[in-house]
Amino acid sequence: MVYRLNSLKARQWYRPVGPMVANEDLARLFTDPIRSPYMTMAQRVRNDTEVIFRFPGLAHLDGTARYQSVGHDDEPWIHALLSAVAKFTGLAVLINTSFNTKR
Repeated sequence: MVYRLNSLKARQWYRPVGPMVANEDLARLFTDPIRSPYMTMAQRVRNDTEVIFRFPGLAHLDGTARYQSVGHDDEPWIHALLSAVAKFTGLAVLINTSFNTKR
């Protein structure tokens, strides 16, 4: 997934993508779940086989992710979208990236 996105965006193959995660699922994904609504920190992704297998693009090469946490009070409609995604995937998480290109 990361390779495909980076290819579409004409970025280097190793460039990370960041997830946006509902506050309720932070502890399921990160070893030290801290709210980060502005993507200002990188936390270690849990070394959980299910998380890594189902969401392989979630972690950077070093096992961390710079994520945006989303609470209902922060962004109600994005939180609702993440909650809807969780009904299908089991986790309230989506890739958070622009689709700006250099082409």
